[in-house]
Amino acid sequence: MSTILLKALEQSHCQGFNVIHFAQDFKVLDMGVEAQGGWSAGKVLVEAGIEGLGYVNYGEFYLNGFALPTVDVYYDNPTLTGLPLTCQLEGQVLFTFKNSNFSYAEVNQLPDKDLLEKMVEFAQAGGQQSFLVITKPTCLVAAVYSAARAVPLVLEELLGNGLKREEIMWAWGTSPLPPITDDLNVMAIRKSAALQYGAVTSFWVRAEEWRIRETLDKAVPYGEIRIHSLSDAKTLVKGSVDKARLRELLLS
Repeated sequence: MSTILLKALEQSHCQGFNVIHFAQDFKVLDMGVEAQGGWSAGKVLVEAGIEGLGYVNYGEFYLNGFALPTVDVYYDNPTLTGLPLTCQLEGQVLFTFKNSNFSYAEVNQLPDKDLLEKMVEFAQAGGQQSFLVITKPTCLVAAVYSAARAVPLVLEELLGNGLKREEIMWAWGTSPLPPITDDLNVMAIRKSAALQYGAVTSFWVRAEEWRIRETLDKAVPYGEIRIHSLSDAKTLVKGSVDKARLRELLLS
């Protein structure tokens, strides 16, 4: 998948990334620290993260007269992709994509040699990781990646509260892109708010209505969650988009 990621970036004619050769079989891909990053880089990163088992697109979300971009992700099999493992390492958060061979980290500046060695060690632990993607928390690629996590976040809730992996067939999720700022604290608040109050996710499952209802009752809502029962031809919904909170946290 690392080869696919690099080829996809090259074929998209994206100019917003730099390849840093850290070791013979390991590369660090700067997609928003010193490199500019961009729309194409963000889209390709998310597509690589879901192993090509789906589709990634940008859309629009209207809020108080403003059109905000959205990140829309369609999953063919959401239980096989999009569930990153997380690790806190000296202030940096690393996500290791499941069934993929690259990790993702947000850093404020290019890591020094010692920290980079630790990050690479984590990335390679328990697998054959060959790529580490780094961005700044305040760059466009980081905002795209954050918004793309709507389905993985809700999926963890559904699996942790009753549904089984084999019951979940497909998924779709959308979340507004948090307006970008160089202020780290404001950016963190906006990323969280966009998912908590603006995300909409849909899951198609082969499970009875009563089991879906029990799962939703226990799950922590992110925006609006919709579950379509293929067994009972019913759609159950929990939560809703809160435009008042989004206006307060994204536009003020």
